[in-house]
Amino acid sequence: MKPASRFALTGGLTGLLNGIFGAGGGLLAVPMLQKSGLPPKKAHATSIAVTLPLSLFSAVLLFFGGVRAELWDVLLACAAGLPGAYTGSRLLSRINPSLLKRIFGGVMVVSAVRLFFR
Repeated sequence: MKPASRFALTGGLTGLLNGIFGAGGGLLAVPMLQKSGLPPKKAHATSIAVTLPLSLFSAVLLFFGGVRAELWDVLLACAAGLPGAYTGSRLLSRINPSLLKRIFGGVMVVSAVRLFFR
């Protein structure tokens, strides 16, 4: 498969997961982007950059479909999440790529186990 096709497939599947689960596209996007030839740090950064517009688009569609989030809850979560996003982006630039893969794999396993036993 050509790189452009892989990126298009990654985007489509990431959007699908974001639309269905509200998140989780990054769990698929990062490994697919790495398989397409991006180094781990670039794959993570690209996944985040792709997930933002997909999440906004899904939120707009849900809003017009009658599923609305409470504005206060959104603002509180965003305000609390900003320091974490800042810290995470700073750490990403400093972390060893092999350690990053291990951490990401661990997060995937923990997420899968949590979902399985819910």
